[in-house]
Amino acid sequence: TPNGHLHETVGRLACRLVNQGKLAESISFCNAIRDPSLREESLYLTAALSGRLGQGLDYWKIAKDQNLNALETCAAAAGLVVGMQSGKSNQKR
Repeated sequence: TPNGHLHETVGRLACRLVNQGKLAESISFCNAIRDPSLREESLYLTAALSGRLGQGLDYWKIAKDQNLNALETCAAAAGLVVGMQSGKSNQKR
């Protein structure tokens, strides 16, 4: 929608799955989104959150077997890098 309600709702749902430890389900949920940009954004967000929560390696192991295309794989990898860096900086505080 013009106001971003769809993006917000999808992001919240995907991140709830990560917070519940359901990494495979969150990746499957994101992978089922028809809009390519929304799918990539959701993969980025869920990967960043899992990296921040210390579940980045598990997320990557699951994601690599989900038939993601090159852009989706890059989005997930970038999210993991950002999330893992964020998680490290929070641990130092």
